[in-house]
This record gives sequence, structure tokens and C-alpha cells, in this order.
Amino acid sequence: MKATDIKITYNEYYKTVESNNLKKAEESVKLWHSYDGSYFWRGYNIANARRAWEKKNNYDIKFELNGNEWQMIITGSMSARHAYVTRKLYKNGEKVTLRELNSEIEKVREKLEGIE
Repeated sequence: MKATDIKITYNEYYKTVESNNLKKAEESVKLWHSYDGSYFWRGYNIANARRAWEKKNNYDIKFELNGNEWQMIITGSMSARHAYVTRKLYKNGEKVTLRELNSEIEKVREKLEGIE
């Protein structure tokens, strides 16, 4: 069997690509929610531990969904006394809320269910 022998329809290709993008979007939303209600009593005393925590809690996730480019930035920073988590979401370079991403995910799910 050669690579040229494989034939795939546009719908199959679209469904595969959008399914992968949908999965990445859903995983990103789960990560976003993992920081809901985060409260840190105090930071670590050792600077090396603070930098390790910051490195572990910084994300810059990019994905495409329904023809739009999305970027989710989660930034964790820590001083000796406080820890902060900042979350930002962009659609085509414009700042949006998580509600807009959730509605986009629902639209893609409905569209994928309609493709055979």
C-alpha cells in the first residue's frame, strides 16, 4: 500500500482536524478551571523554590478552533509573601472571556455531530 493509495474525503479530514483542536481546547479549559478559587497563604521562603513554582505554573497555549486562533496565557508569580495567578484568553489577538471559548466549543461539537 502506497501513501497515494490512501484517499480521505474532506469531511473525514475536517472532522479529524477539528476533533484534535476541540480536544486541545477542552484540555485548556480544564487547565483554566484548575486555578479557580486558588488561594495561597504565603510563598516559599527559598528563592529557588519560588522560581521552580513559577516555571511550573506558566502556560502559553495556542490552538485553532472553528477558523479562529486562540491563545490562553496563565502566569504564576510568587514573592516571598504572596503568590499570584493571572489568566488571559485571546481570540484572534483580542482579549475575550472564557464564556466565548465555551460557546465556540459547543458550536464545534454540534458541527462535528452533523458530519458523517
